[in-house]
Parts: sequence; structure tokens; C-alpha cells
Amino acid sequence: MQAQYRAEQFAKVLRYTELNECRMSALVRHFGDVEDAKQPCGVCDVCDPGGAVLRQFRRASGAELELARRIVEELRGVDYKAAGTLQKSLDLVGRISRDEYEGLLGALVQAGLIEMEEAVFEKDGQVLKFRKVRLTDAGREMRGAPVELLISDGIVEEFSGAFSRQCGPEKRSRRR
Repeated sequence: MQAQYRAEQFAKVLRYTELNECRMSALVRHFGDVEDAKQPCGVCDVCDPGGAVLRQFRRASGAELELARRIVEELRGVDYKAAGTLQKSLDLVGRISRDEYEGLLGALVQAGLIEMEEAVFEKDGQVLKFRKVRLTDAGREMRGAPVELLISDGIVEEFSGAFSRQCGPEKRSRRR
């Protein structure tokens, strides 16, 4: 049970590092303050990708901007769609990778056009997790393709090897 608990805690930390929402808002929500969690901080890598030190961002291509427009249009008139259902309804399965799709959703979250929420449902005795994707007010007001989207493009090269050097097998064995 302890091993499972630790694995779940590690998974939560890992998910936090991959979030496409304000880091401060996520922390505030985690500790139960739902009202203050609605206010982005404006300074983390998600709120201010141009000021990010560790993560790299690139401008969305024309094709990605067109796909973003299609995502916004697909969400109009519905409360939400599951992320996987949205990908299927746009006929994207097999045309773009899941990572590319997730990167585009992340850019739309950063731009304030959509929001995503973790959700669960039970089917045949199993609890299944999914993410709800819905338009924000700004997304509902958007017409045409978004002006600019910044897509996460990995970790800055000078830092990408630093973690593996610091946490390589020889370091890990000394920590135990």
C-alpha cells in the first residue's frame, strides 16, 4: 500500500510539471482554495512563456493555427468534450501524434481559449479518467484562427542533460 501511495504521489508531481495551466493556480487549487485558483499568477512558464527559462516555446505553424480554429469551432455549442472524443471528432487520430495534439491543447489553454478539467466516470466496475475540454469566454468570442499560439517545444538544451547527469545511476545509488 505504501508503494502504491508513493507511486500515486510521484504521478501527481509528474502531472504538475506537465500542466498547461498556471502553476500557482494549480497549487492553490490543490490546497483547497478554488476561488483564488481562478486567478492566474502571470509570471510562471505557463502564464508567461516568453519569460520561461527551462522550457522552450515556438510559434504555431499555419496548419496548427487552422487546427486550433477547428478545435474551438468543435467546442462551440457544447458544455465540454472529452479530449479523446474531441481528437476523434476532428479526425486527427493517426494524422497527428498524441504529443502534437496535447501540445496544441496546451497552447490553447495558455492562450486562455480553452480550459481542461480532470474527470472520472465508472463503467463496468472500472473507474476511468478523462479530461473535459471546454471553451472559455475568450474562446467563445474568438472568430477565425487565433492570432498567436506558443507551443511547448521541450526543455532548453543546456538543462536537458543536467538532470540526467545529476541523477545518473551513480548518483542514485549514493542517495539510497
